[in-house]
Amino acid sequence: MTPLPDLALCVALVANGEVEMSLAERIRGCKWVVGVDGGINHCYGMGLELDWIVGDFDSAEPSILEHYAGCRAVPLERAKDETDLEVAIAQMVGFGPVVVFGGLGGRLDHMLGNLFLLLRYPGRVFLVSEDQWVFASSDELEGASFALGEVGRDAQIVVLDRRGVSPLMESLHLLERFSKNGGHFVSARGERVCFIDASIGRVVFPCHKGQTVSLLPFQGPADKIVTEGLQWEFTPGKLERLDRDFIGISNVCLGEQFSIQLGEGVLLCIMH
Repeated sequence: MTPLPDLALCVALVANGEVEMSLAERIRGCKWVVGVDGGINHCYGMGLELDWIVGDFDSAEPSILEHYAGCRAVPLERAKDETDLEVAIAQMVGFGPVVVFGGLGGRLDHMLGNLFLLLRYPGRVFLVSEDQWVFASSDELEGASFALGEVGRDAQIVVLDRRGVSPLMESLHLLERFSKNGGHFVSARGERVCFIDASIGRVVFPCHKGQTVSLLPFQGPADKIVTEGLQWEFTPGKLERLDRDFIGISNVCLGEQFSIQLGEGVLLCIMH
């Protein structure tokens, strides 16, 4: 199995998810520390010095952004195909193993999107919380692993949790059960979560203008996707496929309904 890296050799990325204050010393022990978008708010609260800041900073407190104005910065546009964390990992992974603090918890679509990022960098990128190390491994494992991507192609997601029972792994297996039945549910955060199978045809969802919608492939690519009513549409011959290398986080509803249809695979639709 992939060995856990020495933090003294790692790049710490502090993201905008849930970050326990008790992690401050671990973060300080890393070779470099990078604040990613609203993650700089956590950094300021923990009294961290930063080597870089990366993001469009739409989630950053203006006064805190000013505090870190002397850091090396990678400013990003708000309208882009990648998340801020996605860009930060691509920028920093060449400097050594990347450990992400604040990549677990928070919005379900962001957390799942972060798991897909692990599949791109097996054994090189790790999501870390107080109790967990989460990473991708190409080794065949049982018990603490989950095949989030295409079976036979992707590495598996591995969860090491010192509590023994992993809430993250339980959530992934819950999603798997719902996916087999074309199910839907409302998360504890009020997110509406729906699975769309290629066999059920066009599905219409009520929504409100400006509502955020994320579309993610589940356990394999989703292809031949057609949408209507979203700011960034999926259309044949242009953008029509989602897989581990391209996921649809934070699309926007244009009116009071939108529709989705796909030819192959299963889509996970998360509405905020």
